[in-house]
Amino acid sequence: MSSPTKTDPTRDLLELLPQLKKTFEDVDKDVKKTIDLYSKNQFQLDTKSQQELSPRFRSIREELIHINEFLGQRASEANQEFLGQPASEANQHDFQALSETELNIVNHAEEDHLSKTTAPSRFDSIREELDQINKILGRRASDFNQEDFPALSETELDIIDDAEEDPLVKRLRVSYEFFFGLDELKRDPRICLFLAIFPRNAVLRKRFLIYWWIGEGLVPHEEEGERVFEELLDLELLIPHGKCPRVSKCQISPWVRCMLIALAKKERLLDIKDGIPRFDLAHSRRTCLISGHPDLGIEGESTLPETLRTIFNVNERDLHFQDQWLAKLKRLVVLQLGRWQVSPTHHIEVQDESFLTGGLKTQKLLKYLSLRGISRITSLPDSIRELVSLEILDLKACHNLENLPDAVASLKKLTHLDVSECYLMESLPKGLHNLTPLQVLKGFIIGNSQKTLIRLEHLPHLKTLKRLSIHIGSEATIQKDDFDNLKDLPEVKCLKISWGRATALQSVSFPPELQKLDLEGIPHETMPEWLKPSKLMNLETLYIKGGKLRNLPNKGEQWNNVKYFVLKYTKMPTINQETLKRMFPSLQYLKKVEWVSKRGEQEKVEFEWP
Repeated sequence: MSSPTKTDPTRDLLELLPQLKKTFEDVDKDVKKTIDLYSKNQFQLDTKSQQELSPRFRSIREELIHINEFLGQRASEANQEFLGQPASEANQHDFQALSETELNIVNHAEEDHLSKTTAPSRFDSIREELDQINKILGRRASDFNQEDFPALSETELDIIDDAEEDPLVKRLRVSYEFFFGLDELKRDPRICLFLAIFPRNAVLRKRFLIYWWIGEGLVPHEEEGERVFEELLDLELLIPHGKCPRVSKCQISPWVRCMLIALAKKERLLDIKDGIPRFDLAHSRRTCLISGHPDLGIEGESTLPETLRTIFNVNERDLHFQDQWLAKLKRLVVLQLGRWQVSPTHHIEVQDESFLTGGLKTQKLLKYLSLRGISRITSLPDSIRELVSLEILDLKACHNLENLPDAVASLKKLTHLDVSECYLMESLPKGLHNLTPLQVLKGFIIGNSQKTLIRLEHLPHLKTLKRLSIHIGSEATIQKDDFDNLKDLPEVKCLKISWGRATALQSVSFPPELQKLDLEGIPHETMPEWLKPSKLMNLETLYIKGGKLRNLPNKGEQWNNVKYFVLKYTKMPTINQETLKRMFPSLQYLKKVEWVSKRGEQEKVEFEWP
């Protein structure tokens, strides 16, 4: 591998960021945190970013020199070493790491009496520059997440080509080999190797990964998937995204990604074309859809092998399929056409939904079908009854979906159904409550009494249900004791209730083992009696989004077991720390997010703890 030289601006920049973070650790903690956030995940900056960042880092160096002059330290031997070099040599690099002298200048400036009159403005300038640097890095990271698929850089390709000899990759392989080296666990290496198809900086949802693993047969059920995910975090093969101790999103570090690509390539699961890692169709029996590269996916293959097991949409937004292409594939176990991306703005559109009509008839082995976030799907065909092996059906945010056929109720192996955010639907299909294996039901609809075919009173038939979300529609009719039926769901651990209209609930009896409660758009201005801590003795996570609730009155009752508390877009005032400690004695994580519209922003984290 060709190692980066001293003049490599990217390497110099990556060395400089941690130095600046250390410099400002005691001067400005916000600057430290923002630098830390992006230096952790940034691997390779493009030319545009280098050009934007170069003058800002030079400006910081100039400010440091001015501080040095004001402090009267130019005569020091160490500083002469720094400033005495010829101008041509000093300007040779756009980015240079701070010397010990520069660090001392900043760290000790405030102790000097001159700094009281000259240094503060310089420090302000440095902070402003660092704030702009942070915004540039944040914008570029966001661009990478939304970009079609940035090709592997030359540095990354060098690391992948020389992975067998690279010392850092060798150290990372220790964690990888430990994960799969325990005979009693019998982990499949593909659990990790399949992650190599994602773009750099991709944010991955835990639940999505587990569903994919189940579909591929890499884990037998969701509980095992949870254990695998935690093990990958412990070994740092995945890294948490966000600060909440309960990790629901993750990323792959750049070096781990390079290692996985090299290993997957060696195992002939992946190959690289035009700098893009993709499934090796000939040997892996999998293919992927990549925007801007039709030759890498379905359109580029004159004849897809009938033994194909997985089709995965990496980032194609415009889906256009030929007639009967799906019907010819009879061995599929995973059809992931929908959105895996965290951002709800990632739009996917299908030109013609008719490919599902004939295509689903032949999918006897399909276990995981995702159409999440795809527009222009108005309905599913009755042929969905032929998916006799289907376990997971993800239709979240299919905004044009108007109904599900009754045939869905015949899918005897279905354990997960998500139709949340499908706001044109008025009811779930008749007979759905007879699917006794169902463990996850998201998007249960309460609508008009004449149109709603399945109501809350039917849910207790689902004895294995563990996660449930309920949407109160704009035409909902609710009887006083409807929500008391929830107490007869003994296995439900997670519950979400969202309001599409301001209908106050008179009574709610929660599932006895409920651990997580998510309330969205609650119409009550004061805390209703059913939301008192005494009604939720086992609750660990409380999430309140939007709505009219203005306070959580503290009348001596405590949320003794609540560890995670999130407020988003609410009308509640800031709660002081002492009150919080009294109300939530076990609290481990707190976040409050406000909605703002100025300067084009959408949301702002008011505070986050720890």
